[in-house]
Amino acid sequence: MRKKIKRVFARIINGKQLIGFEIANQSRVVFLTGSNVKQNTNLEVYEVEMLTDSFIKPIYYKQNETMFNGKVCTKDDIIIKDFWITMVPDNYEEFKEENSHKLMPFRKIKQIFTFTRNGKVNCGIKNINDDVVFVTEKRLSALTNLDSSEFHILEGSFINPSFYEDGEIMANGSKCYGTNKIVKELNLRFLGNINQMHENFENSEPKYYISNANHSYDSSYEIYGGPGDGYGGHLDDDFINDVLGGHPDAYWNID
Repeated sequence: MRKKIKRVFARIINGKQLIGFEIANQSRVVFLTGSNVKQNTNLEVYEVEMLTDSFIKPIYYKQNETMFNGKVCTKDDIIIKDFWITMVPDNYEEFKEENSHKLMPFRKIKQIFTFTRNGKVNCGIKNINDDVVFVTEKRLSALTNLDSSEFHILEGSFINPSFYEDGEIMANGSKCYGTNKIVKELNLRFLGNINQMHENFENSEPKYYISNANHSYDSSYEIYGGPGDGYGGHLDDDFINDVLGGHPDAYWNID
């Protein structure tokens, strides 16, 4: 029996991205890969929210049933065996038009660069609009399960960051001073799985990343400044110091 989709979201856990479906009259969330969803709907990973109010019919493995990986299922109705998504309306072009208001403002990542300041490695993530968000290497590595030498494969993926507001209490209990400075939720959407992103990067001709040349040990951040950098204006030293020094372990999420 097909069930109405109440909410669609993405999660990245230990470098693996899953698309979650909250379903009417069911407490358990259905998780699928981005590839699963695209094969079934032809939607990109940054478009999955449009499936809210459509329908899904999940089929689960039963206890003692042999699964696709050859293992035996130990519990009923936990692991997805197959699924069908019915888009509403079912015409693809009409679906895209009628559900476009559900899209979130994701932007493609244009460049990932790293730089060292006061002995700490930090990362800048620039989107195609040349807006830049800064996070520590530690946080980006923990989220993506990538070594800093692999961050470049995130180019071509998508980002929609949100920030703490002035006066808002942050994850560690302290108060945020300033707006659009400290990342609250990074909101990444992977272009594919890790292997696919490596392959995509290797098959492309990157215009912005040059191996062994995307890391700077400059004592000033001014080289990253300029008009139209967004998320707080010009990227001067004071601004970036506030971002990276104000709360280096601020909470991040994927949603």
